[in-house]
Amino acid sequence: MNILSHYDVSACTDVTGFGLLGHLAEMCRASKRGATISLNAVPLLPDVELVFERGIQSTLQVNNEQALVDWRQREPLNENLVKSLVDPQTSGGLLAAVRPDQASECRAELKKAGYSHASVIGNLTEESHILQIIP
Repeated sequence: MNILSHYDVSACTDVTGFGLLGHLAEMCRASKRGATISLNAVPLLPDVELVFERGIQSTLQVNNEQALVDWRQREPLNENLVKSLVDPQTSGGLLAAVRPDQASECRAELKKAGYSHASVIGNLTEESHILQIIP
């Protein structure tokens, strides 16, 4: 089923080696936009925080964490959860930029089709290159 084709999607990428924030930053640079994402809205694997607390990470993690300098945090956030946003995935999900007035409907249709972790994690902004993480 090609659900995203029913919506106005301006950009879409698979989340792989650069992690969620790395791919989102690339999308923002290409579109001359900024983004705000809500850390609490990002679906994460169970116990991801514990994995980082134990020091378990990919060999690419340190390199990917350099991307965090592009991102502002409005307030102190859980460091391990923030690190998970740049974790290099080999088969992560899709990141799609859907019009705000269509996002909830698109999410609902994805969930109905069995994509239980489909989430609206933030929004694009007109502020070019302003990348923010909020709780």
